[in-house]
Amino acid sequence: MRRDRAAAVPGADRARVRGPGRAAPRPVPAVRAAPGGAAPQAGVRPPDPPPRRPRRRGDPGQPRAGARLRPGVPGGAAPGLAVPGAGGRDGRAHRGLGGVRRPLSTLYVVATPIGNLEDVTLRALRILGEVDAIAAEDTRVTGRLLARHGLRKRMLSYRAPVEERTLPRVLDALESGDVALVTDAGTPTLSDPGQRLVDAAWAAGHQVVPLPGPSAVTAALSAAGWGGPGFCFAGYLPRKPGELRRFFEGLREADRPTVAFESPFRVRRALAALAETLPDRPVALARELTKVHEEVLRGTAAEVLAALGEPVRGEITLVISHEPH
Repeated sequence: MRRDRAAAVPGADRARVRGPGRAAPRPVPAVRAAPGGAAPQAGVRPPDPPPRRPRRRGDPGQPRAGARLRPGVPGGAAPGLAVPGAGGRDGRAHRGLGGVRRPLSTLYVVATPIGNLEDVTLRALRILGEVDAIAAEDTRVTGRLLARHGLRKRMLSYRAPVEERTLPRVLDALESGDVALVTDAGTPTLSDPGQRLVDAAWAAGHQVVPLPGPSAVTAALSAAGWGGPGFCFAGYLPRKPGELRRFFEGLREADRPTVAFESPFRVRRALAALAETLPDRPVALARELTKVHEEVLRGTAAEVLAALGEPVRGEITLVISHEPH
């Protein structure tokens, strides 16, 4: 059987019952009283100070986590207001309808060469290589530009005749990544497809970034030499003879040059109507700008019409001066 254990001895009397060979207990250092506090008892460790926990929400000393706005001032952008730079692929997000957060993408409106492929900008090449997809007016034309500079990218056809039908496909691509919008030559949306896509991108809350570059408008204007006071861009000239004459009549009191595009199949008729309406008005005709057969003719409408070869080919840009010859 086990021997009965000795009864436990209190700590204060433990030293008296120890044998002579046992070491004496170590003394407990005295504890000084805290400033302004009561003197502690000898040999007793003072209690630990209470832990410093963060203050509860709503405590006057705790700063508010939300934005500091005056009462009654709503937070965020006004309904229907598109804020450029409010989102992107760097982690920022846009809160759409229903409170669902989704990342914003960027639609790059990229100007491409109007003839010479060497006129593309370095920034345009970088963006075309970084975006997730390219919306192109003609994928074959854009494909030659990309191949010239060693780029390969997924392309979406976005042509003017079926722009409304192909718009949802491009918007779907924009929801998942950045998209570059290009046309066969020049800047999109300027007498080229792209206006519907740009409007839809703004409406969806995406960011729209323009990339300037080659332009037949500014190139022809610089060669004509009449761009000092500014200019007016008219797009393509009216096709109907009556509307064309009324258009030229409206330029009689113009105070700045007018730049317009015209088809090579209708340019002779347009010059003949201009010669009848404004016979003393100087005009510059720029054909095939930046290409091998580039040609710039300057004079009155009758003089340019006489110097124009047959048949007329290529892209035509007209610059009509605002001052008589």
